[in-house]
Amino acid sequence: MLPVERHIRDIIQADGPIPFHRFMELALYAPHGGYYRSSSPVGAAGDYFTSPTAHPLFGTLLVAQLAQMWELLGYPATFTVLEPGAGSGVMARDIVEAARADHPDFAVALRYVAMDYTVPDASAAVEGLEFIASPELPAGGVVGCIITNELLDALPVHRFQVKDGTAREVYVGLDGDGFTEELGKPSTEAAARLLAAIGPGLPDGYRGEVCPAAADWVAEAVGALERGFLLTIDYGGTSAELYAPERQGG
Repeated sequence: MLPVERHIRDIIQADGPIPFHRFMELALYAPHGGYYRSSSPVGAAGDYFTSPTAHPLFGTLLVAQLAQMWELLGYPATFTVLEPGAGSGVMARDIVEAARADHPDFAVALRYVAMDYTVPDASAAVEGLEFIASPELPAGGVVGCIITNELLDALPVHRFQVKDGTAREVYVGLDGDGFTEELGKPSTEAAARLLAAIGPGLPDGYRGEVCPAAADWVAEAVGALERGFLLTIDYGGTSAELYAPERQGG
């Protein structure tokens, strides 16, 4: 049994069934072997690709946007870019190197801070790039841009199932050697508001997800900015697309 599974089991045994978002948070981010804390899942040797790992052109295009932001802010002497969820730092390195090659004036002002739970080894270092082992954004004062690539869609989600016309939250419990699902009341006020708005009109048995953590993170990011921009790159869709009848498996 993996350490993270044992950790989750211990929590459920002690506290009872936990909301799915808590189960997902532990599975991904627990220090006891969480997926993103104990492996490098992105890239040719990992489980999936992201755009920066496919080609450095992705970072080159983003530099053009960041240089425009610098111009719109009036060319501040220091333009800070914070990248939460930077992982191995591949996008950070591509941006810093492309800035030096294509936008030398901007490169002088650029301070790039790549943030994650851990930092890469020394081989990832390039001039103008700083790694910080922390997922927490500063409380304020940033002049520049907070940028993320596929971060918001990795935040823990609340799963729900419609039963008797009401969206009920999915909890994870234990059944012998396996995990089991149970339906219960919304575990947070934010989830309750979303489920009350989404549930009416969906057929019984419909399953889906909501992510209050995304709005919380955006509010935190906006609070970290003194002047500047928030640029997030992710997959998404409108409510009508996400909760369409053909997506009733979530």
